[in-house]
Amino acid sequence: MFDIFGAKDPQKALQRAHEYKQEGKLESAIKILESNLTEGEESFDLYQELARLYFEIEQRGRTVELLRHTQSIMPTRTDEIIALVSGLFYRHASIDLGDFLLELYVAKEEYEKITKILKDLSERDVSLLLTRYEKRKQNIESKKIISKTDIESIIIFTTIKFFQNESEAALNSIEAIITIETYGPQLLRWARTIARERFNDPYAALLLLKTLLTNQEFGGALNQAQRIIEKSPDFIDQVIALLETVSPLEKSETAFTQFLISLYIKKGDFDTSIERLQRLKDSGPEKIDDVIKNLREIVRSNPKNVKVLYALGDTYFTAGKTSLAIGEFNKILEIDPDQHEAVVKRYKSAFEKEPNNPLVIQGLVSAYLKQGDVNGAVDIVETAYKSDRGLLEEYIFDLNLILEKKLKNPKALYLLGLCYAHKGDHENAHVIFSSLLENKEYKLVDKATEELCKARPDDSPYLNLRAQSLAILGKAEEALSLLMNYIEQKPEEMIDVFPTLDTIISKRPELSTKIMPLYEQHKKTEPFVATLAMARAYAFTGEYERSVDAFEICYSDTEQKDTTKRALIEVIQERPDAVPLLLAAARIFLKEGEVEIATHFFKTAQIVDPKAFFEIIDEFYDVLKDFPKDREVRTLLINTFFQRKLWDRVIEEAKLAIEVFGKEEQYFNLRLGQALVESGTLSEAVRPLMLSLDGPVDYSRDVIEYLNKILKIDKSNIPAHVALGRALSRARHIDEAVEEYLMTARIVPTRAQYIFKELQNLSSKAVANPRVIFALGQIAITLKKYDDAIKYLAQSCELDSTLVKRVIPLLNKLSKEATSPSLDFALAKVHHIANLKSAAIKFYIRAQAQDKTFREPAISELKKICAENPKDVESRKGLAQIYFDYNNLEDALDSAKDIYELDNKEINWADIFVSNILKKNPQHLPSYYFLGQLLLEKRNQKMAIDVYKKLIEISATEITNVVKILEGIIEKSGELLLYLGILYKDVGDTDRALRLFDELLSTDMSFGEAIVYHIKEILKTNANLGDAYVLASKIFVSQNEYERAIEAIKHAVQLMPENEELILKQGQLYYTMGKAEEAIKVYTELLNKSKDRNAVYRLIKKTREAYFNEKIGMLKGNKDEDRLERANIYLMMNRISDAEKELRFAPENKLSAKFHTVLKAKLYLAKNRPIDALETIQSLSIDRETAQVYADIYEAMGSYEAAATVLRQADIAGVEQRIASYEKLAQKRRLVKGRYFIEGRS
Repeated sequence: MFDIFGAKDPQKALQRAHEYKQEGKLESAIKILESNLTEGEESFDLYQELARLYFEIEQRGRTVELLRHTQSIMPTRTDEIIALVSGLFYRHASIDLGDFLLELYVAKEEYEKITKILKDLSERDVSLLLTRYEKRKQNIESKKIISKTDIESIIIFTTIKFFQNESEAALNSIEAIITIETYGPQLLRWARTIARERFNDPYAALLLLKTLLTNQEFGGALNQAQRIIEKSPDFIDQVIALLETVSPLEKSETAFTQFLISLYIKKGDFDTSIERLQRLKDSGPEKIDDVIKNLREIVRSNPKNVKVLYALGDTYFTAGKTSLAIGEFNKILEIDPDQHEAVVKRYKSAFEKEPNNPLVIQGLVSAYLKQGDVNGAVDIVETAYKSDRGLLEEYIFDLNLILEKKLKNPKALYLLGLCYAHKGDHENAHVIFSSLLENKEYKLVDKATEELCKARPDDSPYLNLRAQSLAILGKAEEALSLLMNYIEQKPEEMIDVFPTLDTIISKRPELSTKIMPLYEQHKKTEPFVATLAMARAYAFTGEYERSVDAFEICYSDTEQKDTTKRALIEVIQERPDAVPLLLAAARIFLKEGEVEIATHFFKTAQIVDPKAFFEIIDEFYDVLKDFPKDREVRTLLINTFFQRKLWDRVIEEAKLAIEVFGKEEQYFNLRLGQALVESGTLSEAVRPLMLSLDGPVDYSRDVIEYLNKILKIDKSNIPAHVALGRALSRARHIDEAVEEYLMTARIVPTRAQYIFKELQNLSSKAVANPRVIFALGQIAITLKKYDDAIKYLAQSCELDSTLVKRVIPLLNKLSKEATSPSLDFALAKVHHIANLKSAAIKFYIRAQAQDKTFREPAISELKKICAENPKDVESRKGLAQIYFDYNNLEDALDSAKDIYELDNKEINWADIFVSNILKKNPQHLPSYYFLGQLLLEKRNQKMAIDVYKKLIEISATEITNVVKILEGIIEKSGELLLYLGILYKDVGDTDRALRLFDELLSTDMSFGEAIVYHIKEILKTNANLGDAYVLASKIFVSQNEYERAIEAIKHAVQLMPENEELILKQGQLYYTMGKAEEAIKVYTELLNKSKDRNAVYRLIKKTREAYFNEKIGMLKGNKDEDRLERANIYLMMNRISDAEKELRFAPENKLSAKFHTVLKAKLYLAKNRPIDALETIQSLSIDRETAQVYADIYEAMGSYEAAATVLRQADIAGVEQRIASYEKLAQKRRLVKGRYFIEGRS
């Protein structure tokens, strides 16, 4: 021992440990080192060596624990510890060493080493390491104060997450500590490492961005954000969210904000971009150019974003760039006219600040005009005009824009006139104010000219305009005063004011006394002008005769006729009730040959004063002599006579007019007819009234009125009735016209042909009018035009379903007189329209049966009925019958299918119908399929099989389709299973055939013989099918033909020698036949051959149970023999209770009674009641059938000698060995009893 005196010597201990190590005594070396460890630097080498020894003996946990302790007491030696741990780790990368190494590197902030260590660990170790650090992280999260060690643990955890490509989870795991400023630099250095190592990982890039922002390295953060967006554009939302969380330093704020805005723009989030830019704009005027630049960028990428355009426009206004702002606002209105109010509000705001800015004014005007607000636009110009008249050109431009929208806007015209006047363009100003005067805007004219007359007192146009407006406004005396002053100053220009003086007289006739002297005075120099002015003045003062005389003097001047006529017409317009003037005008225009105008004046005069007619009538006759074909004059004459009720004169003039005008006599025929009615000549009146209906003008209302007058007096006037019908048709009173024609036809049937033609004419005018067409049909019946009648009556119902009640009786009556296919078809359509579908279907069928041409129309109509009533069966039956009748069996069958799908209660009808198709065409394959389906639905599978047999007989290729159909049937009868098996056999699918045959046998053994036949057929084609022999064996067993069953199973065993179950079945058959030795031989051979005897035993048991279950399944009846057989099998299966239940009956015959007794004895024996068994069987004598049961009972009772005796007595072959066994047992029993007697134990 080194520590003899209680002191430790690390160097000697280390030397001794090396010696032990060289000798291979590692445990001794460890002990010597452990006992000499101190907490000082002098023991560092001991710690290192001890760690190596622990590692060598694979105590790596102790290695790490020791080195951790070493590092904690000697932190200055960390590099050497790292070197040692690294060496050990790369020799064997254990999880504990890796963990410690990670901690050391992270503490030294050598983060690039972490990934290298993790790569050397196995996936399992990395996962375990992650779990370890996840638990640490959970503990750290509950702490209030986080230490540097905690931070390092989370760094390791996060790095492992990144390493495992769980980058998103990694970033989330460190989210909470990134914002801790104390550890910001450390985390930043680590994040840079992660970002370098995972250059293409967006989450690693986000980690670095977060740490840069936390450390306020905003320049680097912006560069990092830019890289993220370039490489991973999908992460734009995350980048924005990070940048939004920080407040950059003032020097970085602009760049930071602009970058953030660019991200929002790239993302398409213009609302947030605009908000950001607004804040930037508000931060100082020096930023406004940057804001504009960014907004322009947004507009380039989204030129129709109204919000962006608003922001740009508002910013332009703020920057004083008004024209640019207006351009943006105009764009807004083009994109969205509904923004008018908001845009105008901005314009108004600018207008308040700069009311003389032409761009603002123009922008406002344009905005109002685009919205259609002309008055708003005018108000803007007016405000600007009042504020500053220096922008006349701009105002004129804007006002012309306004007037393009609304030419007669009074205020706009008023302002435009003023602008032109102030500009010096008085000619245009005169035109505009004259226009205003014509438009009765007198106050505006007065207002404008008052101002202008002060500035230009010698300007006669402005003076005339002002005087006229004053006169019209009721200030005639003031107007006259202005003119008098002007005339006094410029008498030579008096003629310029004559029109205005004329206006003053028209408004205030009493002032003519002051004005007329002026006219008289001027008459010397300008006689025509003065005379014309006086003529007008006389008219205005009511001196009509003097006025007429003056006008006639003026008219006599051939060069001034047109001027005179215009002046006369103007006066008449002012004084429309002046009859002398009207008559004078009529005469003048008659002389000029302008009869139409003359007639107009004459009519007006007559209306005012009827007596005026006679004053000019002769002049009209004179005109007619010269112009006999002057229609206006003749019309005026006749109308005048008509109004004066001079009927004879009307008749006379109308007849003359008819002779003169020939084809253009329509109006004169009307007046002639009317006059004849008024004069009482009714019969003669009908023809001209009727003729007046022929022509371009519609006089039907007048004709109807006068024909009704005739018929009111004489109802039997047939021509009047006919004419009334025509008049009503011309007036578009179609229903009334039809009724009138029909009534006429009823009254006078001989006129039916004429009425028929009238109705035809009416139908050409009232196209597709059901009443007219109905009337045509009704009249056609009268004329015995039956085909036309049928056509018209059916057509009328199609157009108006309410007519069916009138048409059906007519057609039914017609069918009794002249039946035909077309009539039946029409009856069908009419009944269809009346919703009498049963009758319609009957008629459709009958029509097409009589005439093939009606076949397709009938089908089409029946299809319409089907479409209208998708669930209507009757219509589809009719359709099916039509198809069937003309051998369209495909469509007939489809219709039958549709009917069955609609209502499966029609299955019997469908059965019969399809059977009829097959009678007509026995080769129609689709019908066999449908008939088979119907029979299957009716659960008549036997007949369905016959149908499918016939189908396959016709076309063998259909066998696969039939197989598919039969496979889909859930509940298959025995016959169907057999037939399906046969089909599989026929197509060569013997495996499925045999499976189906087997399935059939499990439900009904009566098909055994039929199946055997088909098995033989299968074996003829392929004698090597072992399953076929197995199935045959099963059938033979059910038929108790065990020899044949054995033969079949032998074949199966030969084909499948490795199938131990078959061998067991063979043994079972021998056993059933009573050939126990053969059965034993088979089982023995199987046991000797099999490597797994236990498996064979289990298989024997399984086969035995399967065999018994199969036998029970075959015994379905309740006869004595069935119940006894089942009871016997239950006993063999040791199902005692089931056997007991089966034996609860009284046998009907001796043979059954014997078997019943034997089984009952076996039952008692199975219950371990041998005495009850013996009592039960004692009633039966010992024979070959009962001997073995007796033997079993005696054996159970221990009477071996009696057991041997009964077997020997029965003389049963093959039981010799059993008898010998019983005799041996009996001998043993006797020997035992003898020994007991000798020993005194008797």
